[in-house]
Amino acid sequence: MTGTRIDKWLWREGISLLKRVSLFADITKQQLLEGGEPKLVHLPEDAVLVAQGDQNCAFWIFLEGEVRVIRMESDGGTNLLFN
Repeated sequence: MTGTRIDKWLWREGISLLKRVSLFADITKQQLLEGGEPKLVHLPEDAVLVAQGDQNCAFWIFLEGEVRVIRMESDGGTNLLFN
């Protein structure tokens, strides 16, 4: 697949994946599209999705895998908030 064909496939795949999440099951495709373009992202183990202090306007839905939320402390240590 090239260029626009890949983009269209990812768009359809993203909507399809969102519809499988119970939170979005009863929302129409049009309503989902109004929320912005869904993007399917694959991350390697221990990847940093968002760093503390980043300005981020994204809404993340994790379909599989694990997530850790870690807060950096002023003394340089870390505090695990969610695992």
